[in-house]
Amino acid sequence: MLLILDSSLIDGLRTNPNVVDALDLIAHSRRLGNHIVFGKREVMKSLATCELLSNSSRAVYTKLYNDLPFY
Repeated sequence: MLLILDSSLIDGLRTNPNVVDALDLIAHSRRLGNHIVFGKREVMKSLATCELLSNSSRAVYTKLYNDLPFY
């Protein structure tokens, strides 16, 4: 499945604990190779450095950030 992460998720991280759980599950599924995850570089950078996410999730978002092309 292709998942596109929107910048509104960044705001939701601070206000809704369900967003944190969902992003952790997305990262876990990506790590297993079940999903393709895409989003703007700013979104991936924010997720890669978000202290609310698990270390393994941040590692997934860091990898996704590093793999995105520069425009």
